[in-house]
Amino acid sequence: MGAVRRLVDAVGDIAGAGLLVYCALVIADIVSRRAFGVSFHGTDEIGGYMMSAVVAFGFSAALFDRAHVRIDLFLPRLPRIVSHWLNVAASVALLAYALFLMWGGVAVFRQSYSMSAVSPTSLAPLTIPQFVWLFGLGLFVVAALVCVVACVRPPGLREESGLEEGPAGSGHRGKRPEESRLIGPDPVRRGSRGDGEGHV
Repeated sequence: MGAVRRLVDAVGDIAGAGLLVYCALVIADIVSRRAFGVSFHGTDEIGGYMMSAVVAFGFSAALFDRAHVRIDLFLPRLPRIVSHWLNVAASVALLAYALFLMWGGVAVFRQSYSMSAVSPTSLAPLTIPQFVWLFGLGLFVVAALVCVVACVRPPGLREESGLEEGPAGSGHRGKRPEESRLIGPDPVRRGSRGDGEGHV
């Protein structure tokens, strides 16, 4: 499971670097347009590809960082066994949603491949950016599956693996440990939020 987290981190770093490169490209395009009246070809199109890829990669990163928003007014007040199985149900529902996105992405990719579709500006076949997007969705499926496994494993195994129970984004300030169980590895990394922070 640590390997999945490392892969998510690496992909996030690559996506962040790609955004910086695209920002530099946009700045160069603006300067060229203002100074020389020449605009780069396909800048907007590349931006669309970058957005779809970063969003797909961000699903799994946000899941492990517990950044997805969850509103739970009653869950901390329910008996522990009830809240546990509600967390399991929420984790399975998230996995089902990830699989649904993956199913739709595969259908789009197969259609583009069968039609030999190219981008509007003919920069590249559509299957190339769609494959990157599909890879991000596949990573989200794997991350969601890891979270389901973390949620249903016995407490001792969860502690050994560094995984905690419950859907992402469910941190609670000042709650007892059993009331703030979360899915995913410990989010404290690279100066990110500690366990005391959450979203409501």
